[in-house]
Amino acid sequence: MASKFQRENSSFWWIKYRDENGVIRRESTKWKIGVGLDTRACARHVATLTVQEQDSLVAVRDDHRFTRWVPGFFAATYANSPNTLDKYQGCWRVMERFLTLHNLDSPIRVKRSDATLFLEWRTAQKIPGLKGKKTVCRNSALLDLTIFRVVMYEAQKRGYILTNPISKLRLKRDPAREKPELEEEDIARVREELKRRPEWMRVSFEIALYQGCRFSETCLPLDAVKFDDGTITFLIKSGRRHTTMLHPGLKPLFEGMKEKGQKMTFNMPARNSTRDWSRLFKKLKMEGVSFHCTRVTAITKLARAGVNEQQAMAYIGHSHSEIHRIYQRLKARDLSACVDALSFAVSPENLDSPPAT
Repeated sequence: MASKFQRENSSFWWIKYRDENGVIRRESTKWKIGVGLDTRACARHVATLTVQEQDSLVAVRDDHRFTRWVPGFFAATYANSPNTLDKYQGCWRVMERFLTLHNLDSPIRVKRSDATLFLEWRTAQKIPGLKGKKTVCRNSALLDLTIFRVVMYEAQKRGYILTNPISKLRLKRDPAREKPELEEEDIARVREELKRRPEWMRVSFEIALYQGCRFSETCLPLDAVKFDDGTITFLIKSGRRHTTMLHPGLKPLFEGMKEKGQKMTFNMPARNSTRDWSRLFKKLKMEGVSFHCTRVTAITKLARAGVNEQQAMAYIGHSHSEIHRIYQRLKARDLSACVDALSFAVSPENLDSPPAT
């Protein structure tokens, strides 16, 4: 346990502590004996060293390397959320490269400054598969750090460390670009291009366009489609199931699949499928467009048609109205109903222009 002590012929406090390698050290400090502020500052420093020393003793006592427990922790915690598990495992593979590079094999070795170091390292990396100098964005790096923070909190709960050094980092995200609505001519162009693309892309695009679902949700078992009661069930975020009305425009598509004996709408590609969509939109020179714009389009069309918000949320699968409204892209031309509602009795003289001043 770290401590402070007085040394003969010295007017400054000395401290005794054990470093991260287990070596006992004795050092002079800048804090003067007999000065209240200095004495209290020295005491706080000794308390910090005591925590670090206790953490070091834990590490010496047992091996808590990340490779020993993190994969099992993810598998057990997110067993019922395969999409979340896949995302966390992908982010952890990136974090593992950084930890290995900097010899951070266990929670006890991680310092708060490593978070900033990771942010600089991650945002300097080029995105594989894309030409030019396109690098990983800050928000993607912060997502990796968020997942790493979850891992470090678990290490704290297991007693591997006493405190989480990367909690409450207060690193701000960059403002996300607003995803646009797809206009009718945009949809026509995409459909034309999809004729020359793999079949799974056409299927996922049509399902998302009519049902307003996410890309991962367009890959679903065909027994989730019920023609008798006209419903379709999606496996959405957090492993929840969302049953909504099946759009009649998709009925021929699903009927054809069932006649062929398919069990799934399509087999999810093993590679990063979002990259295929990025390349398609880039070829069509549709700046700022991603597959998720289909969800924006569906929600905006529902709002434009005057569909009740609760009904729209039930159809799309949103549980919070605040999130639902983020997707709406109503324009000035959609506000004619507001103009019609604000009609007042007027007299001819009220319509005259005011005299010039």
